[in-house]
Amino acid sequence: MTTIKPIGGVRSVGLFRPCGIKATWLDGHTARISTDKRWPATEVPLMEDKSLYGEQLRQEKGLCSVVHELRMTADAAESAPWLDAEFLRRTASEGAVARIEMMSGEVLWAGISPRFGTEQPLRLAGIETSSELSPRQRPQTVLTLHGEDCDFAYRQKD
Repeated sequence: MTTIKPIGGVRSVGLFRPCGIKATWLDGHTARISTDKRWPATEVPLMEDKSLYGEQLRQEKGLCSVVHELRMTADAAESAPWLDAEFLRRTASEGAVARIEMMSGEVLWAGISPRFGTEQPLRLAGIETSSELSPRQRPQTVLTLHGEDCDFAYRQKD
């Protein structure tokens, strides 16, 4: 477990249903993750240099937790095929486990931990759409997922 995140932003995101994830924990820092082929990832087509993943360590009444935030920005037209009412309902109720590939090439997993497994997934926190400020800018959709757990994101071990 580390609080230091790779620099450079988010390259790609895959969102998985929590019921389709298995993890083998190698130590407190790394995991070997496998996915069930019956529930493939929803690959989010991100706009370049606009998405981010962050964590906030929170302490309340002597108890520590980590708040995860994944903010994905996609072209509004490209998000139409996967961003439908069913996807929104499922991420709000079931949540999602996120495979986050950073610009550095490192892969982080959020919404899964050794202590809780996939019981504390990321859940839909909000969706924003905008027409942008000028005709040269393409409309965008920003999807935000939040989760709270006792651990920071885990690094994938191949």
